Amino acid sequence: IVKNHKRVLHYLRFIGYHRLSGYFRTFQLQNTSEHIFKKGATFDSIISLYVFDRKLRLLVETINVFLSVIADGSRWQYRLLDLFDNNPDIQLEKMGFFKNWHNDPFWRIFK
Repeated sequence: IVKNHKRVLHYLRFIGYHRLSGYFRTFQLQNTSEHIFKKGATFDSIISLYVFDRKLRLLVETINVFLSVIADGSRWQYRLLDLFDNNPDIQLEKMGFFKNWHNDPFWRIFK
């Protein structure tokens, strides 16, 4: 899954193994205690998911600040969580939400 070892070391130093390892799960085989990557998984895929997640979090935080300024007390975060909770057929993982995303510290404050 690694093509450029120097690039991997750069990202591991910059991001850190523990922070990045949470993104490994998407690319690993499920229902096994071993950490085996799926066929076709690449380090670039993991980094792309990490970068997407960072950008998404920044966007959500920006929207949060924006809404807090223009619509103080709008409680949009709670309405979004209610939407997800009341519609279990929504496939959140296909939308980029990781399993147990609601336990993330960002979302936990709204529960």
